[in-house]
Amino acid sequence: MAVNNSSPIRNLNNALKDVDESNSRLASGKRINKAADDAAGLAIAVALATDTVTLQAASRNIDYGTSLNSIADAAAGQVSEIGTRMAELATQASNGVLSDEQRGALQQEYSQLAQEAQRIVDSTEFNGTKVFTSETVTFQVGTGSDADSQIALKGTNLASVVSGVAGADISTQEGAKAALDAVKGFVADLSSKRGE
Repeated sequence: MAVNNSSPIRNLNNALKDVDESNSRLASGKRINKAADDAAGLAIAVALATDTVTLQAASRNIDYGTSLNSIADAAAGQVSEIGTRMAELATQASNGVLSDEQRGALQQEYSQLAQEAQRIVDSTEFNGTKVFTSETVTFQVGTGSDADSQIALKGTNLASVVSGVAGADISTQEGAKAALDAVKGFVADLSSKRGE
């Protein structure tokens, strides 16, 4: 009489397979490790995992945007302080009791301040990109490619704003008066751009 051993062996193999799947789930901490475990559940889990990773990257992008904005604002603040000093110098040079030599000294400081403002504008960078250009920078902050998932940071070209006062000549009383109006406009324009 022949004994059929295939049934117990099959049962043993099935039991080992179940134990292997349980160990795999325990080791990974996941209920679904392959499509055979739950095909529909796997599709949902993969989509959710993709969204999670995408949102984490978007969160980092928001941090980059915040950092870029902070650097731009700090640099613009320095340029604004320089503009305030330039306005003070132009006001001093507008005084009729100053000599040409005194106005010449004020002009020298004024010119150096204008150069420093231009240097700040030209050298301010974030991640190798010039901050003060007229280019708009778009940050991906969502999971889609539509406009609702993006934030656009409008570029501000401060070089043209600074150049408007850089060439002023306060070595004469009339020149100083004209420079004062230009610098006051410069500071107001800069404040407006910072507000934007």
